[in-house]
Amino acid sequence: MTKIIGATPRHNESPSFMLRIQAELLALLPSRVPYSAILFIGFTLLTLVSSLLVVYAAYENRQAYTQLQALERRQLQYEVEWGQLILERSTLASPSRIEQIARDSLQMQLISPNQVQVMK
Repeated sequence: MTKIIGATPRHNESPSFMLRIQAELLALLPSRVPYSAILFIGFTLLTLVSSLLVVYAAYENRQAYTQLQALERRQLQYEVEWGQLILERSTLASPSRIEQIARDSLQMQLISPNQVQVMK
């Protein structure tokens, strides 16, 4: 087994070493947190939450605008289809077409004025 000079394996460190480092770091913290620090941390967190909510609102706004555009495109398609259906209805209901169908399919004929009988 070769030993690398200058390298210290971490698994051999004792737990007391880690506890000593933790204790030293905790000793750096003040025993009592000043009121201004609490306010600073509170306002920082409030600003962070507020900025996240602004980002979320912008995201929701973009999604709603995309849906609005899709619905407007669909409305335009329906308006075009409606216009085509109105044109088709007027074509199918034209008097000349109805007369032609009556003559061909039903063998109907126009009557002359002397064939008309008025009943009183």
